[in-house]
Amino acid sequence: EYSTQDATYGRMRELSVSYRVGKVGGVGNWTVGVVGRNLFTVTNYRGFDPETGLDGGQLGSAVLNGIDRYGFPNLRTFTFSLGSSF
Repeated sequence: EYSTQDATYGRMRELSVSYRVGKVGGVGNWTVGVVGRNLFTVTNYRGFDPETGLDGGQLGSAVLNGIDRYGFPNLRTFTFSLGSSF
């Protein structure tokens, strides 16, 4: 049984924030940062994730095929960074 629904959505795909600390102990030019990916999705879609679908097909894409097959959605991840130049 097939059904059709509106799968429009908005997604905060990536957000990056960094702060230049400066010299630590009189050495280097230090920077700390964090990157968040797939932070939130705004949609009325009732399925698991608007981008989750059947791979392949005529269009070769889970996003473009439009068949919800319960694959994993994009994971929310956070990456922390620490850098310096001397």
